[in-house]
Amino acid sequence: MARLLHVVQCPEGSGFCASYSDSQNQRIIAVARGNYIQFYTFEPDHTGFLKERSKTYFEQPITSMAKVRGSQGDSLIAIANNTVYDVTSDKRFLMPCEDFGSSPQNFLMSFSVNRKVAIARLSTNGRTYVIYNEKTKRPEVKVSSLGCAQIKQAVTLENSDTRFAVLYTSFDLSYSLKYLELDKNLSVNITSQFQAFVEAPSLVVPMTYGGVMVLSNYRIYLFPAPNQTTHLADSFEDQRGTSVSNARNVITIDIKSLPYLTSLWTSYSKIDSERYLLSTDTGLTAVAYIRSAFTASAVSIEAFSIHDIGKSTIAQSMCHVENNVFFAASKYSRSILFKIMPTEPHISILSFMPSSPPVIDLAYSFHANTLRYSPDIFWELRKISYNSWKATQLSTLRLDDPFAEVVSLSPTNPSSDSKIVIGIKVNSKIEEIYTISNGLQKYRGTFVKTNLQFPQANVVSAVLSGTFTGQHKLQSKDFIVKASDTSSIKYSKLLSNGMHLYVSDNHIVCESGSSRETCDLQFSENSITAFDAIFYEGSPASLVGYTDGQIEYFRFNGSKVSSKLSLRSGDKNEGLRDAKVCFNAKEELVVVALDNGGNVHQYLLEHDAVIASSVWNCKGPGPTAMGSDGSMVVLYDTHKVLGLVPKRGNFLNLCDFFYSPKAIRECVVLSKSHALVGVYLEDRTFVTVSHEDKKDIIDAHFSDKLWTKVISIPRTHYLVCIKTDIRPTKGQSRVATLNLLDGRTMRLLHTFSNTSSQFSDICYVPPNELHGIAPLSFVALQTGTNSMSRFPLFKIEGDKIREVPNVHSILKDMESVSFSVVRYDPYRECLHAAGEDFVSLSFTNNNEVLELRAVDSIGRNCVLQHVTDIACEPERIFILDSFRGLYEKTSSNFELKEQSDDDSRITAICALPTDSNQESSVVFGDSSGRVHINGNVFQVYSQINTLKYVEEDGSVLVGTLNGGIYRLTSNLGPVPEDLHDVGRSKITSVPPFASLVTGADATRVYFANTIQDYVESDGHQRKELALLDAWCNASDKGLKRKENYSDSQTREIAEVLDYI
Repeated sequence: MARLLHVVQCPEGSGFCASYSDSQNQRIIAVARGNYIQFYTFEPDHTGFLKERSKTYFEQPITSMAKVRGSQGDSLIAIANNTVYDVTSDKRFLMPCEDFGSSPQNFLMSFSVNRKVAIARLSTNGRTYVIYNEKTKRPEVKVSSLGCAQIKQAVTLENSDTRFAVLYTSFDLSYSLKYLELDKNLSVNITSQFQAFVEAPSLVVPMTYGGVMVLSNYRIYLFPAPNQTTHLADSFEDQRGTSVSNARNVITIDIKSLPYLTSLWTSYSKIDSERYLLSTDTGLTAVAYIRSAFTASAVSIEAFSIHDIGKSTIAQSMCHVENNVFFAASKYSRSILFKIMPTEPHISILSFMPSSPPVIDLAYSFHANTLRYSPDIFWELRKISYNSWKATQLSTLRLDDPFAEVVSLSPTNPSSDSKIVIGIKVNSKIEEIYTISNGLQKYRGTFVKTNLQFPQANVVSAVLSGTFTGQHKLQSKDFIVKASDTSSIKYSKLLSNGMHLYVSDNHIVCESGSSRETCDLQFSENSITAFDAIFYEGSPASLVGYTDGQIEYFRFNGSKVSSKLSLRSGDKNEGLRDAKVCFNAKEELVVVALDNGGNVHQYLLEHDAVIASSVWNCKGPGPTAMGSDGSMVVLYDTHKVLGLVPKRGNFLNLCDFFYSPKAIRECVVLSKSHALVGVYLEDRTFVTVSHEDKKDIIDAHFSDKLWTKVISIPRTHYLVCIKTDIRPTKGQSRVATLNLLDGRTMRLLHTFSNTSSQFSDICYVPPNELHGIAPLSFVALQTGTNSMSRFPLFKIEGDKIREVPNVHSILKDMESVSFSVVRYDPYRECLHAAGEDFVSLSFTNNNEVLELRAVDSIGRNCVLQHVTDIACEPERIFILDSFRGLYEKTSSNFELKEQSDDDSRITAICALPTDSNQESSVVFGDSSGRVHINGNVFQVYSQINTLKYVEEDGSVLVGTLNGGIYRLTSNLGPVPEDLHDVGRSKITSVPPFASLVTGADATRVYFANTIQDYVESDGHQRKELALLDAWCNASDKGLKRKENYSDSQTREIAEVLDYI
């Protein structure tokens, strides 16, 4: 079955940044974000301080970027698409990277040779590639080798045009430093070789006097420039707590007593000739002060000190913006723009930039109060919604009458500068009228009470006759009001042009002036549950929905009904809660229906006929009500508010708006501009809330410890996570704790710790009365304890984690075996644990003691070393060993699966429910970034760290080493054998981090972004595009798509895909 691949989170935190001056001498900050470089200027008065200037895109992610010296100032060099480019002013080809696959990391430098600028690329395997920076299509590349060496870092030396320093490891894994030089033929020659270090340094910083500073977590070394001697000045000033010595012409500064003992230095930025900003892999930030006096033959170190200024971020590179302002780029946490202050706190963060740290684990959370899932990402536990918007509460209005209603009096699609008008309706009379500002952010959402009051009683409908901008005083004549002294009018809507549509005596009525047209309803008005009307293309349109799911659509033309359409939303047993008509992004009509199961249906209309439909099928407690003004739709229950917003394509996009701790009575759409919504709460307050589609909003729980595992407790808002102190304080043991969080707010509810042991894995266990397993239970894998307590059982009770007493592990002869993974097997209703061995554990009650008894193991024939995951099928169990590979275990056999022909290894597995149409129900991910599913392979250019099956909708979540998160979903149905690969489409905005490698004809993976781009392109048949858009849109929100297409419709979709 064909599937769609959606990009949930693009990998964009590459960790590269640079600042340089352009040809106009303006300071530019360049930040690599995934497959593009974003250029900024620093603007102190601009929101966020960084003003976007331009972008340079590449087909694949950027793997290296550096500022180098050019012939007329600074130049910016980057590597992407296996190619070196000069991107200073435009994207100019310099040289290919033919060895990219064997050495993906590179160091970029520039030199002045023969009065020309030479660009050098040094790969980690010790090979150098040098060219002149000239505009030529076929540059001559000079290739040299540094011998048997693994390069860790390379920097150019100051006060030299041709020299550079290299930190490397040799065949014996020892770290060494050497100086090299480019000759006039662009060949590389060694000028100085230093003695090997006794530890492993992590950072090299070029110094003003021409040498380098090398930093480890124990010491700082100051090396002289070539042909220089070094010594300590007689008046040398050092810092208390450091020890300084001079041996073999190298200054050594001992920093063991400083707080950097358990950290590795990762990045630096030069502040001036004496000060250097340094950062560690734990976020510690420091300023090193080194004063020296030097000549070409000698350097005298006069003073040294290092000052801790606090934590910033885990930076892979830093650059100096201006004065005391710096930018730190991180791929493991958020990149930041910050300023160093003279007093504490020394670091003032000016703005954040989103990143995509490596995805260690993923957990899906589908609950009424949490729209999506929460992945576990390195130092932060991050919650990501597929389309989460930033909500801002603006103003509050208190309503005294408990029976008061809030009604919108504004017309559909008012201009963005108009004011919104609402009325407070009590007992069928509009008692008060307020205007709401939707202009400047300072006043947006504020209420202003008018002196108006409608004299009419029994008001059935009212509306402004036009938009109100506030330039004149609001008067009664600005409104159209319809009142009725009878109770025959059950449903009513008044349009701004004076047309009145309503239901009366089993008829739908359209009144316009003196003309009146009626039409019989298909069913009794007593079964009506939805009514709406809108003015479209010069005539009114209306719909009537019934409890059994039937919807009638009417189109009036003058004094007659020009068209009538009947459709059904879902199955009869799902019924219908409400339905609305709304404009999409192309100003076309879409019928939106909400059934009793919380499923949302959309029907695209053309010439008053349905040409395509889309449905999101809700698997949990879904929305129970909806509201619309014709330009936008809100869906809500007692606490959660979602939006349906026209953004692109033919259908409305489902968006996660906000969660309200207070119970919601009603939601009113006020304006599509700023997605302004009015929320009427049960405490009788009416709140205005604006929304902003901002993808860089991060809802996360940050920590200085490592989040390693996360599970979501089904049908609840609970997340259970393991947090580990990977660098414990000296003298203390490593601690791993169980943490309970509220997935709606990411608030930490409770921490369970055991000082005598650690937790390394967790898995959810479904309730079982026979075994005494309560709901909300999970099993943990515990180390550092006796064998009987190896697999403790916990339950969530009162927002706390409680250990269940009297749970014993009976491991027989495996008390000393080390385990790393525990998983629940739904087919065999038991636990599987693996590490150095594999064992199955059955649940047994023995005199009120729950025993986890070993019933199956591999035993003496075990060849496992370190298991990282287990996947279960009815007949097979797959065991993934990080060293050995993938094993398959059946009732009678245990064997190693055939490995890949290349150097890649399997890094993640995931089991899907058995399907008769599938050859295999196991998905594999490998170190080369490829995902294998049912014979189909697609690539996302980064190691697959985790694969998770989502039971709620049948999709597969993919998490990668570079922080990418993808979602594989949607079965299209039978497709022709000659379907072409969409990844080879000429459309330029194909997701740059994914490409199809191979695939069976009937199981192709199509990229959702490609489909959407094709839908929005011109020159194609309208109906075909709508069908494609419906398929792509219906599978985009994690709600299982119903197979409601006819065979002919499926064929039409397949034909369009074939054409792409």
